[in-house]
Amino acid sequence: MKNTHGYVRRLCAATLVPLFTLALIMQACTQAGPDRELELETIERMEATARVMMNEEGRTDASLQQTAALRDAYLSFADNFPGDSLSAVFLFQAAMVDADLHDDVRGGIVYLERLAEEYPDHDLAARTLFLIGFTYAEQLNDYARAREAYARYLERYPNGEMAESIRIELQSLGMQPRLGS
Repeated sequence: MKNTHGYVRRLCAATLVPLFTLALIMQACTQAGPDRELELETIERMEATARVMMNEEGRTDASLQQTAALRDAYLSFADNFPGDSLSAVFLFQAAMVDADLHDDVRGGIVYLERLAEEYPDHDLAARTLFLIGFTYAEQLNDYARAREAYARYLERYPNGEMAESIRIELQSLGMQPRLGS
């Protein structure tokens, strides 16, 4: 029995020391925070791979998995670097991946809404609110939400590039086109 206990103690010590060391290393890496340049390099590689796969293979399971991973990398960057102006760009890109490549416009709207709320002064913010309204109106036939998005656009950007188009759109939003007109 004493030999068994000694063996178990040595085995536990041999197992716990590396686990403890690994835990310390992981904690140190977590405390150091994410590496912006490394994340950007990873995104660039993933974009290149996704581009090649989509051009050569089209929409296959593998290319859709790659673009989903790319979307996740965009979101990770936005989460890790919320003060970085590239985070707004990557939220927009994540929305386009979901809406255009994965046929998930509702998922795309989630990222566009986040961009509009977290980066209201970014160059993409006005276009994003327009796109949210347009998507609700034209793709989802949710005219109430389209009106809300358009109203936010006009409130924030009353003289914006799309303001006049939105005002015209609001006059006929949800109306059925008349035959013969």
